[in-house]
Amino acid sequence: MSNLGKYINPFTDFGFKKLFGTEFNKELLVDFLNQVLGEREQVRDLTYLNTEKGGRTERDRKAVFDLYCENEQGEKFIIELQNVYQQFFKDRSIYYATFPLQEQASKGREWDYCLKAVYTYLEMPKFRKQEEDLVTHFDKWMYVLRNLPRLQDRPRKLQEKIFEKLFAEAELARLTPEDMSTYQKSLKVYRDNKNTMDYAIKTAVDAAVDAATRQRNIEIALELKKLNLPVEQIVQVTKLTKEEIEKL
Repeated sequence: MSNLGKYINPFTDFGFKKLFGTEFNKELLVDFLNQVLGEREQVRDLTYLNTEKGGRTERDRKAVFDLYCENEQGEKFIIELQNVYQQFFKDRSIYYATFPLQEQASKGREWDYCLKAVYTYLEMPKFRKQEEDLVTHFDKWMYVLRNLPRLQDRPRKLQEKIFEKLFAEAELARLTPEDMSTYQKSLKVYRDNKNTMDYAIKTAVDAAVDAATRQRNIEIALELKKLNLPVEQIVQVTKLTKEEIEKL
């Protein structure tokens, strides 16, 4: 298990639902959502709902949420885990939000078009604080979510009872053999996606660097041609071909 670390990776599908998607761990999700919502709203209780929402007809597209909850006031929460870039992800999130909105117009009762709130699209910010920089409860949540797979013990600044429960539930040693097998498959998907994204980013950066270097070499070649340097010397300096230099 050494290559897996001590704690679950919360950005895997299994890890996310293990920590936040069970009735036993509901207090973790409530506490986390209250930190995200801040002073706008405070959730006291949540009810987990069916994560698969069908269209109006069999031909309509369905939506499958990572987590879908309702608080005591009837407001809905769609919590989506997105660990790689996806084009039009915000658009997809808005589309997903239309399902719980339409549900509010239930058949068989009067409805005055007054909509309860639907919260969707929670995204991990670019959080860079270290343990010694943590001040707020929100800071601590962001830190633990970002660093949990790399930690070996509960940090000194995360001694609150809610984090005691989080770290206990996140211990890989507590997983059943069946859950461990499921987690390893989920972790492989996460790592494959991350490696694919990292490679795409590196390829794009390398291409940009190559393009910038080539443009700079062309500018240098033009200046050297103005000085009437031999083409062979310009080739050595700029790494451009003789044909490329002669066309400048």
